[in-house]
Amino acid sequence: MTKLLDLSNDLEEEILSRVPVTLMGQLPYTCKRWGALFKDIKFIKKQLNKTANQYLVLMLKDYKVFTVNLDGIHSNIVDSTKEFKGGLILNDLHRNSEKVRIFEVFSCDGLLLCTAEYDRLFVWNPCNGQTRWIQPSACNKKTLSRVALGYENKNSCHSYKILRCWEENHKLCWANNFQPDVRVLNMVAHDCFIIKTNGVSLKGNNYSLFYNGSNFLLRFDFTTEQFTRLSLPFASAYNDTLTMSSVRDEQISVLHQTRGTLEVKIWVTTNDKIDQNEVLSWRKLLAVDITIHTVHRCPFSSSRLSFFIDEEKKMAVCCDERYVDVKKTIIRNVLCIIEEDKYKEIPFGDTYRSCWSNTKKGDIACIFNYVPSFAQI
Repeated sequence: MTKLLDLSNDLEEEILSRVPVTLMGQLPYTCKRWGALFKDIKFIKKQLNKTANQYLVLMLKDYKVFTVNLDGIHSNIVDSTKEFKGGLILNDLHRNSEKVRIFEVFSCDGLLLCTAEYDRLFVWNPCNGQTRWIQPSACNKKTLSRVALGYENKNSCHSYKILRCWEENHKLCWANNFQPDVRVLNMVAHDCFIIKTNGVSLKGNNYSLFYNGSNFLLRFDFTTEQFTRLSLPFASAYNDTLTMSSVRDEQISVLHQTRGTLEVKIWVTTNDKIDQNEVLSWRKLLAVDITIHTVHRCPFSSSRLSFFIDEEKKMAVCCDERYVDVKKTIIRNVLCIIEEDKYKEIPFGDTYRSCWSNTKKGDIACIFNYVPSFAQI
């Protein structure tokens, strides 16, 4: 019988390269030899070429990250039971190796910036299993409204940085290279309010929704440390439902629902080099009136809604919540399937108390695109 030690390096790499991305995170911890292999530049480049055109759908649910299989979604079959295997070895070093409970996730370049209990942050690459806890800074004493991960575009080796937002005077706190080198960045010129939805990372830059009489996008360039205001393709009010997602790290999509109506529209940017444009071009991907397709005349939740799009199928999948009792105290997560002139809701998971009954962030499911990478932390 051929033993592992008898295999040639090329054959061993070829075998490991065939392991599904969702299982890759376990391999570096299997033996020292494989751990060293996942730090080898040649092997990493080979894996990057393999995953270049792949993307996964991930879901944050029950304080864990799952991969989601939507193949049977039109038959009400949603498989969200496969925990990302890297999560099985992610322990909280600060609390006696208890399993980490993840409350929020921000995706960038194959890395997940995760918010754990007490607003503690760590960066995790599920593909190679690497994690890194972020040292606390003065910003941790503030009430954080959002954190974002990005990188400089100065060379081929990405220099990752974290942007922290808090509500006091619309200030931003900047943490450099995962270290507590904190600077306060000026946003006075924009005089705006952060909309409580997840921003997205695109080619290393952060894009978020803001409001100051009208809604707009604000891009933060991690290389120049400059903000650029970008227009949306529609007029909207503060209490409209707006949320956004990235499309394979190439484009931005925005979901818009006007308050008072149940018409949903989804727009996608069409710029070739979105990071170099100060004027975005858009096309409308989908438009549907929910009232025609469901008796649940309930608008989307502006602060909790997440979604992703499949351009080839011309379909959007949203993750939201619905009350299941008359008193509106019990909530259940739902997947909302939007196609041209079609709309469908599929409940999933357990029920939980509403926000008026001390809902925890981890009870609220969140769905997002994930492009695998072997970026080193």
